Amino acid sequence: MSDSDDTFAERSSADNPNGLPGASALFVNADDTRAIAATFVVYPDANAAGETLRHALGTITTMVARGTPRPVDVGSGGTVISGTSPDGAKAVTLLLYTEGPAVVRLEFQSNPGDVTTDRFVTSIGKMQMIALRVGLPGGD
Repeated sequence: MSDSDDTFAERSSADNPNGLPGASALFVNADDTRAIAATFVVYPDANAAGETLRHALGTITTMVARGTPRPVDVGSGGTVISGTSPDGAKAVTLLLYTEGPAVVRLEFQSNPGDVTTDRFVTSIGKMQMIALRVGLPGGD
């Protein structure tokens, strides 16, 4: 994952996060000052994924402090919130959406005051959406 400002490399990955079907990975930049935590959970169908997303959106402000959720044109139900971690130790931007039966959670972390740009968040979100669309059973 990269753009003109930063390049990220995979630091770790795991299958079936929290015992759910899917995958998670952590990506960091070369300076180790920014991170992207990506989690994808696959549900039996798009309706179950949508219901899970709606539940998660109800708690989004407990995951990111000092931010206001807003819609974003990524996947279905795309929502982004930027602010700080609850303890104020880092800048956090959280993007949640569904793609078919998958719920996607992308968390961008950086130093306080160094919030990830909307352009970068949307770009990474759309790249992951396309990868899911192609990689999920029944995808294009």
